[in-house]
This record gives sequence, structure tokens and C-alpha cells, in this order.
Amino acid sequence: MVPVSWVQSINPVFIIALAGVFAAMWTRLGSRQPATPVKFDLGAIVMGLAFLPFLLMPEGANQAPLLALYFLFVALGAITVGLLVLVFVRPIRRLMAGVH
Repeated sequence: MVPVSWVQSINPVFIIALAGVFAAMWTRLGSRQPATPVKFDLGAIVMGLAFLPFLLMPEGANQAPLLALYFLFVALGAITVGLLVLVFVRPIRRLMAGVH
């Protein structure tokens, strides 16, 4: 069985690995990046789709524990991607100042 601490560290590993990629992507897009509502929509869609692997998981944990861990890894990775789409919407200071 996999220790709980390993499963709890999946999300932070994805965030550390992908935060720079998303920051570079939004920076590189510059003024061509999608509007804030579109980014929220993309994030919500990706996070919604991230729950599909849970439907495909084997029913019992005893049947294929490594396969269940793989599905959990994929689902948490997709949820993290959805969150990272939302995180890099706009700097909070600019939003609070009313500068768009």
C-alpha cells in the first residue's frame, strides 16, 4: 500500500512542476491571452473533466491498487492544471487598482 503522505504530495509536485510553464505561457501570450472570463471557463472545464478518471477507476482497491493510484495521479494532475489556469488570471494588485 502507498503511504498517505505520498498521495498528499502529488498535488504540490504538480504545482511546482507546472507553475513555471503556465507563467511562461501567459507571459508569452501577452496581449493575445484569453480574457479573464475565458480563463475561468477553461479552468472550470478542465477541473470538471479531471473527475472523469474517477469514473474509470476499478471498483475495489484490492483488484488493482497500482492502477487506482495511477487514476488518482491523473485526476489530481488534471485538477492542478485547472487550478493553474485560474491562478494566473491577472495580478491581484492590478485588479484592486481597477487597471485592466
